[in-house]
Amino acid sequence: MQDIAKSFAMAFFASTLLGVHPIPVEIEIDLSSGLPFFQIVGLPDAILRESKTRVKSAILQAGYEFPYDQRVVLNLAPSKVKKEGSGFELGLAARILASSGQIPAPDFNVLFLGELALDGGIRSIPEIEALSFAAAHSFSKGIKFDLIVANVDNLQGISHLGIPLLGVKHLNDFKGERWWDKAVAPLKEVKPNKPIDGPQFKDLKFTEFWAKHLVIAAFGGHHYFLCGPPGCGKTFFAESLKLLLNSLEEKPSIERRLLNAVFQRGSNDFPWAAPHHSASMHGILGGGNPPRAGAITRAHGGILFLDELLEFTPACLDSLREPVEKGAVEIFRAGNYTVFPSRFQIVGATNPCRCGYWKSRYKECTCQPTHRKNYQARLSGPFFDRFDVKLHCRRAERGEKTIEGSEILSQLKDLKKERLLVPTWSKAALLKFEERATKRHFNFRTIEKTKRLAVTLAQIEGLSAVGIRNVAEACELQSFKDLESLI
Repeated sequence: MQDIAKSFAMAFFASTLLGVHPIPVEIEIDLSSGLPFFQIVGLPDAILRESKTRVKSAILQAGYEFPYDQRVVLNLAPSKVKKEGSGFELGLAARILASSGQIPAPDFNVLFLGELALDGGIRSIPEIEALSFAAAHSFSKGIKFDLIVANVDNLQGISHLGIPLLGVKHLNDFKGERWWDKAVAPLKEVKPNKPIDGPQFKDLKFTEFWAKHLVIAAFGGHHYFLCGPPGCGKTFFAESLKLLLNSLEEKPSIERRLLNAVFQRGSNDFPWAAPHHSASMHGILGGGNPPRAGAITRAHGGILFLDELLEFTPACLDSLREPVEKGAVEIFRAGNYTVFPSRFQIVGATNPCRCGYWKSRYKECTCQPTHRKNYQARLSGPFFDRFDVKLHCRRAERGEKTIEGSEILSQLKDLKKERLLVPTWSKAALLKFEERATKRHFNFRTIEKTKRLAVTLAQIEGLSAVGIRNVAEACELQSFKDLESLI
């Protein structure tokens, strides 16, 4: 029988999400004499409060004894963070059994993740991969974990964390001395990025216009605004850019794998969010109490595609101005403050009017001038100013020359392999830029965006210095004052 005092030397942990960041939660216990009592404290949610019934039943059905003659208080620390979900139940049961001397307890930190069945069985939990990140990398806040215990079916998704794993199916698996010796060694290799299901970028074909801008967008990471009639390729450009960036990435970062786990995507999936234009501001930015991540956090490290841009509410579009600049959004709710990462490449696509054919060569516009102006006015100047490249798109002509996706992919791989130095600015190019900026009344943001775009154009051409041609092209791609002048 394990000495009860010794069981307090070890630390049993579970995990919860604070925003999109998993944090370890220590399970503390107090077994004392007095009026029989069983309580879970530390801001548990409704599901976790119900866990008392499942934990008690599972312990009894598995053949153990529940300490009915004692006060049982389980504390989930840190106490100020709200705890959610049923993934705590395995840790709660193990803590009670170890503290009451019914199972041996290791002298190191263990992370328990699993839901209990009434008969003592251990169920898997869908958010296992996200929660397990609390035991690895920098998310553990200095706490070293030597073992993760979870349902055996969950082990495959967390084998890359570099921590020994123990798969269990029932509370009876903890019987016997040194049950932790049955743990298996972790896999240390991180799989490279896998191709996205469906068409591969290398098999696609593009006109010279779209091929050029795919290279600019992928290499420079610039925000794109696309305006043109239906069927001109705006959506195709955004989806192709996703395929291209996924093909260029070799291994997903730790942050990428964490967010994919939080949003229950594949561990190597490329971040992509394309919310419908009817989405609310909370759906885009995040919200709720406690705050939940929105579309811009789902797109963190990838692409936020806003199709039918002018169909979004003006307030929703303007709310994106700060996240685009800062790379994060701060959500304040009563009693809650959460920072969600939101560094993404934005691609906005829209028709020029409601019918979509204003100034089209193929069909006459049926919109009234007042209606058209009101439609275009939904896009505010400050938000329009966030885009680096503003394009008027046209339909491809029959017989127009096309470029293979494999050629674009090869070009970009060569550019990234060379890791070109930032080009200097020739004196003539600098004078030309200052002349354009003064003439067109560029603000500070436009100046910086146009300069960065000119540098990207020079790097793609393999130039050691930004030339006048690069400046002229960057100014033309960036300097439209409003939607009407773009078209």
